[in-house]
Amino acid sequence: MKTWISRVFIVVALCVGFKALSSFCHRQTGGFTLLGISSERPFNPLWEANPLSDRETQEVISALNQKYHYLFSGGQAVVFASEDGKYVIKFFDQSRLQPRFLARHLPPQFFNQKKLAKKVWKRQNKLDRDFSSYKLAFNELKDETGLVLVHLNPTDWIERKLTLVDKIHIEHQIDLDAFEFILQKRAELVYPRLERLVKEGAQDGAKEALSSILQLFAARCQKGIDDSDPDLDKNFGFIGSQAVQIDTGRFTKHTLCNRYSERNAPIHAVQVKPPVIKESFKKWLSDLDPDLLSYFEAQYEQLCAAQAFSPQH
Repeated sequence: MKTWISRVFIVVALCVGFKALSSFCHRQTGGFTLLGISSERPFNPLWEANPLSDRETQEVISALNQKYHYLFSGGQAVVFASEDGKYVIKFFDQSRLQPRFLARHLPPQFFNQKKLAKKVWKRQNKLDRDFSSYKLAFNELKDETGLVLVHLNPTDWIERKLTLVDKIHIEHQIDLDAFEFILQKRAELVYPRLERLVKEGAQDGAKEALSSILQLFAARCQKGIDDSDPDLDKNFGFIGSQAVQIDTGRFTKHTLCNRYSERNAPIHAVQVKPPVIKESFKKWLSDLDPDLLSYFEAQYEQLCAAQAFSPQH
């Protein structure tokens, strides 16, 4: 009995120790591992975005000709910033997009097949939605998102290794052709930009920034593209004076539908939801400067009245 109790105690202690060590490593590294951003997916033509121009290719090569340092780990990706401060590169958290390692490598008899099939479907569905959105953003909202490259398939044209410096300053060299990632111009987030302008007394600059946000919404809606996560706190920013959407994983394109007027003439229309301005942003802006909220709401109403958010064809 004592031997059995001792063995149980040792197993429990090992499990607790492993969990503590794992949690410690996760905190120290920000959750980043090369395995966590690696995938085994073959080439899929559905994920191929529009080809780059010569100028765009040169920008990609120049942007990748430097080290990238760990910035943060979000719900969907691990983000690194370039040494010159002009770009970020986002590697997808593959644990959210594919079955877990054991499910992919152990024999099927180890798993409840019904539950496993459901999990596989959910992750495949998420992959389809996310990658479709990234492709759509690059093809139709490149200027509105600051995207430089959407790399969703294995390739052979980049032909370079990138040095990633993790949270504890360890360097990792990776073959970019083999990884799925997004390269994007680095933006200043909306809240810090507006706070800085208000602190500097630049009321006109703050108003111009708010107008740029609304023009960004209008540009997206006019292209018939919906956004299911319009969070101005963390998903939007500024590149120079232009507002951009930095989170590109929630876009959907609405197809043309035929309707008919009273004279039975065909009317081509796209059903796109108007931009949603969250109450949390309104409250934050009101606390920052009530006059800015009044300006923002007035501009929004004017654009609605002018049907600036309606799709154009």
